[in-house]
Amino acid sequence: MADGKIVIETGLDTKGIETGLKKVSSIAKTGIATAVTAISGMSTALAGVAGYSIKVGSSFEAGMSKVQAVSGASNEQLQRLSDKAKEMGATTKFSATEAADAMNYMAMAGWKTEDMLNGIDGIMNLAAASGEDLATTSDIVTDALTAFGLSASDSTHFADVLAAASSNANTNVSMMGETFKYVAPVAGSLGYSAEDCAVAIGLMANSGIKASQSGTALRSMFSRLAKPSKEVKEAMEKLNISMTDSHGNMKSLDTLIGDLRKSFGGLSEAEKAEMASSLAGQEAMSGLLAIVNASDADFNKLKDAIYGADGASAKMAETMQDNLKGKITILKSTIEGLGIKIYEEIEDPMKEAAEGATDSVGQISSALENGGIDAAVEKTGNIIGGLSVKIAQESPKMVDASVLLLKSFVGYPEEQKTAEIRIQRDHRLAVRRADQTSSKGNAAAGEEGAGFFKENIQFRSWKSFRSYQERTGNYRKAVHETGRPYGYGSTGCHFSGGCV
Repeated sequence: MADGKIVIETGLDTKGIETGLKKVSSIAKTGIATAVTAISGMSTALAGVAGYSIKVGSSFEAGMSKVQAVSGASNEQLQRLSDKAKEMGATTKFSATEAADAMNYMAMAGWKTEDMLNGIDGIMNLAAASGEDLATTSDIVTDALTAFGLSASDSTHFADVLAAASSNANTNVSMMGETFKYVAPVAGSLGYSAEDCAVAIGLMANSGIKASQSGTALRSMFSRLAKPSKEVKEAMEKLNISMTDSHGNMKSLDTLIGDLRKSFGGLSEAEKAEMASSLAGQEAMSGLLAIVNASDADFNKLKDAIYGADGASAKMAETMQDNLKGKITILKSTIEGLGIKIYEEIEDPMKEAAEGATDSVGQISSALENGGIDAAVEKTGNIIGGLSVKIAQESPKMVDASVLLLKSFVGYPEEQKTAEIRIQRDHRLAVRRADQTSSKGNAAAGEEGAGFFKENIQFRSWKSFRSYQERTGNYRKAVHETGRPYGYGSTGCHFSGGCV
């Protein structure tokens, strides 16, 4: 029987492998470029975040310092106020910095820490509900509360009253604030409530009498009725109108308005005009006629809305923000809150840096004054040298993290990673050597440190780094072509010496 023969084909088709390796090489290059781009973008973004955080954080801090200065708050109270301002910034359309501005207006009105903590919610809800400026709204509320003899704890209810009046009558918070500026002091002295005044203001606004015009009209009417002239007394007697009840107590404004509406109801148009002119005067008679001529339906609707106003400002604020623009506004406030938190983490080092810079400028100025330009240049060099050493002390861990992150994207051979670690170690040693020689003077430290870097650090310059990239490329090429690791044979490629 013939011997059998088996032939084993050992010629492997390496075309697919080579193509694959080329693709891997291309992917590695693309990966490193992508990584560098991503990290560069991340660095830019982080720098932007830091700059933004410093800007908003320092502005908020300055605003709260102003609040402390005006209100006389202790450091502990300032912390509570700051926390409240940040809370409002996170939960409303207004930022923490804007909340600090509002607190400053409250402090100027004589409010103390507890007053501000209790009162700011209502003010911010009213501003959000009305769309008015927060500082203006704060000014309106604090001034009116004082005029009516109310306390800071009443601010939320007062804000609700203004919100209900502005949403149920032809006026707004800003115009009502202007009205209160004129009438609130007189109304407060007569014991009239903010609610009843708001009803009168709303009825007048529905007839086109608003802002300062309605304020002066009401002020004139109250003043004439409180201290009536002969003409006013005669008109009051004809209408059976009195400012006090049978016991001599001052009637509420609501009762007085009810009496006026009832008495005027039985008069002709001519008689109404005559009585209004006698009671309120020619300038204010139009305001009084607007109040007494309003229909019962309009009067009761407005009165019920204002008397049941609790919660109105918060509800209106929520509705006003229930849209894309509102959500974006709240997002901006939240972002500012994050920036403030970041600032608080870096606040102390930044203050130290600013103080150090101030001291450095003082040293240079002194050197210039005492030793001229040469002394100033030498002092500047010493300061920069010392600053360089401090920066170098912090830089190794950042350099290490960045380099190792880049290498992890492309899978460098273990031998090269070891070499990288050696370079990083030598970098740290160089920093330590420069720091240790600082006692010799900044110039000496810089010179010796630079020499140590030159001996031990491969990446001494951009040219050196480009040379490293070229050697790395040659190494990869050698491995790809021969399949041998570097350092073996004539086609091997040494990491530090290039291909041989």
